[in-house]
Amino acid sequence: MHEWIEGSTGRTVVLLGAGASQPFVPMSRALTPLVIEYLDETYTADLPSHQLWRAISPEARLLGDDIEYLYQAVETLGYQESDPTRHWIEGFRRLGPYDESEVGRREFARDARFITSTIASAAYGIIRERSASASTDHFSSLLRAGVAGIVTLNYDTILETSARVHGIPLSTGAEQWDAGSRWSFPAGHLPLLKLHGSVNWRASRVVTPTWQIPRVGLYEVDDPAAAAPNGRIDANLVFGGGNKLRPDGPWPALFAAFEDILAAADVLVVVGYSFRDPHVDLAMRRWVAGGGERKLIVIDPYPNDSAPMQSSFGSFRYALDPDYVAADGTEGLLRGRDGRRMALVREGVTSGLPQVFGD
Repeated sequence: MHEWIEGSTGRTVVLLGAGASQPFVPMSRALTPLVIEYLDETYTADLPSHQLWRAISPEARLLGDDIEYLYQAVETLGYQESDPTRHWIEGFRRLGPYDESEVGRREFARDARFITSTIASAAYGIIRERSASASTDHFSSLLRAGVAGIVTLNYDTILETSARVHGIPLSTGAEQWDAGSRWSFPAGHLPLLKLHGSVNWRASRVVTPTWQIPRVGLYEVDDPAAAAPNGRIDANLVFGGGNKLRPDGPWPALFAAFEDILAAADVLVVVGYSFRDPHVDLAMRRWVAGGGERKLIVIDPYPNDSAPMQSSFGSFRYALDPDYVAADGTEGLLRGRDGRRMALVREGVTSGLPQVFGD
């Protein structure tokens, strides 16, 4: 076990990004070719929506390999008539068999949104399927380490499966949520905070407080492919590029819980995270700035050793890592000094977790 964790006496929190689920469950970039292949095989008829996908497909392959960017790009087609950028662009591209009439524009927007939902549902289905067969052995040392909590940005259920396999009581707190502004976990359970939701969460569990105004809570189903008791089958999660900090649903309560969990930690271990979610990075920056004793461990087989100081990862290295020198020669604040507050473990998740949390 890493000496910082040993010395933190149960005040360690772990943040898992997409790399923590790979290679067993494809996330983000690895999902894109699988989803495109699914749509290519599904949208083969003469229906307008199918023709629209075939028109989009060549462009989709040029957008890059981030599934959430693809989702967001197709999503914008459904709203291009109301997008404020329309005032600065000479017309929008017309794709598929739609005319220029009001009816044609409505049908185009409808079918674009339909394809958007198919992209998301295909991604969820792949995540569910791969989660069921994923290896979980490398999570054993983490689950037994007595950490204060685990925060994951992923939608899969690998941690829940691993906890059951190893007999560790774990809870996401989803069914304890009362549809209010706070998130809680049952006593005696390891907290697993799924900051962006989960493929096995379903909305519309009615919560009726004492003042009799019903609110919408969450069901958590054992099988991620199953429906909720009320028949709802759609997952409750935040998907797509851009800002993931939403004002509705459980998201404010989850983010408040994230900051609460961080506030109680002395050590934060970051695994497989690319430092690209602004609300996550800012919460981490506030945490680091909250005390000189707070330390950051990053498990990453290929960290950017010369990340610019202006980037999130570079700013952490600049402030906390005595070894940091930016590509332009800028040295970190701790260069040549004692008091290291950031450690890089240059390993993948399957070897890095046992190394950091092993006995």
